Amino acid sequence: MSRPLLVLIGLLSGCSSPDATESRAPVDPRQTIVPAELADDAALARFSGLSSLAEPSATKRARQTSGQRPGGGPPTLTPVGTDNRDMNNFVCKSADAAVATEQVVPPVYDLPTCPEPYVRGVVLSRFEGAGELSRLWMTAFSLPHFSFDDEMLRVYVDDDPTPRVQVPLAAVVDGSAGEVFAPPFGLAAKDRVAWRYPVVFGKKLLVALDGLGPFDLYYHQTEVLLTDQPREPSRFRLPARDLAIERTSHSAPAPPLGPPATVTLAPGQTKGVADLDGPATIATVLVEPAADLTDVWLELVTDGKTTASLPLLDLFAASAQAPPGRTLPLGPGLELRLPIPFAASSVWSLENRGTSSTALTLTLFGAAGVPPGGFRTLHVEVNETKSAAARHPIATVQGAGRLAGVCLVLSGRADATSTDPFNFLEGDERFTLDGVRSDGTGTEDYLDSAFYFIGGAFASPFAAAWGISSQGPVGRVAGCRWHVQNDVVDFEHGLELELEVGAAAPTVLDRYRSVAYVYR
Repeated sequence: MSRPLLVLIGLLSGCSSPDATESRAPVDPRQTIVPAELADDAALARFSGLSSLAEPSATKRARQTSGQRPGGGPPTLTPVGTDNRDMNNFVCKSADAAVATEQVVPPVYDLPTCPEPYVRGVVLSRFEGAGELSRLWMTAFSLPHFSFDDEMLRVYVDDDPTPRVQVPLAAVVDGSAGEVFAPPFGLAAKDRVAWRYPVVFGKKLLVALDGLGPFDLYYHQTEVLLTDQPREPSRFRLPARDLAIERTSHSAPAPPLGPPATVTLAPGQTKGVADLDGPATIATVLVEPAADLTDVWLELVTDGKTTASLPLLDLFAASAQAPPGRTLPLGPGLELRLPIPFAASSVWSLENRGTSSTALTLTLFGAAGVPPGGFRTLHVEVNETKSAAARHPIATVQGAGRLAGVCLVLSGRADATSTDPFNFLEGDERFTLDGVRSDGTGTEDYLDSAFYFIGGAFASPFAAAWGISSQGPVGRVAGCRWHVQNDVVDFEHGLELELEVGAAAPTVLDRYRSVAYVYR
């Protein structure tokens, strides 16, 4: 989403809020609705930690976003290109929706009328089948720049005409709407929603928003996990929520799988640092450096097959700078907590490709045994793009598997299309799962942020961004998005994930580097 767009809207609106320029239709006056429980035990069980990541699953991910619609028409504002109109695109609008009559960027609706007569507002997403909400991300120009007004978020489940959830958007954004909206399920940020509480549904889920003003400009993404099993939320608060909060907020320590291995590597030297017999599962990889590790290369051989061959720092998303915050899979410093099961052997070797000696200590934590129902092997794929390109490849996998996370180190520059050094963030992530394509709304949106990281660096259990800086025409940022717990990405036949460079502007690329963590 465009920073020049924000500046122009600010000039158009002056110092007043949207309500100062146009009154809105009244919003449904009914009180806030947040039931005692929105989930079932099966949904909350996904928040049991990271150990189940390597286990096969039968879930199917589906996503709907506000991304560019074919034939949606040009926007009113010139800074938004006709191929980058990723805002104010909705499924439909109810007859009584509170939407300002004049919009800076007029909404586009997929359907002329809403199939459900009970819905009120504009429908952001509509899913049929049984499943659970895995992520709702949303932002609007009004969130970081204006005081909150009368937007209401509504979630409808299984054709019940009464919303399952009805809360002011402002209370969702800051987490004050209730426990299910607060961390770790919500982000509690000032400028966007990143909500992951598993709202279960048996046949249908609708997410709607009401009270849209002329300058709101909504971007949104809704992701769900679809299953073949009937789903119904509990009537009472489930005790499993307490465990979900604990497991998502804290990482349970695992015992060491042997003594720490301290090695000194001369230039050009390769050494084996761990040779473990299975069956066992590594829960945590910890490296404590005593020197610069930039030129140290890791090779991991799992059950006789190379599953990772990359610079050691890339394993921890630290090739540019170590993440300063804590996410579920990454701890402070060099600590990775993704499960690495192996049936017979796990062999770790390090090579010094630099010109000076270096030393480090490697410690592996875990336990004997592998998941009883079978397991997939962790593979780590690294890609780098240094020359002008329309897209950067992140992961390509044939067959069944699960994407556990993506870390990015991005550097881009201003060009003729924009003087902003962060214009490269206009690029959308593009998933193709089992042949079905789904596009996002911007690079920072995929990383749970918004508006070129206007909120600054952050870390949550599911995502993080750091190293956000610019020097002249060049902007830089690093970030991770973890597809863990209920935000998993499963596929049966194949995955292709790539990142668009800018708003189809290859010349803004300076250097893109990505690390994808895939179980297959």
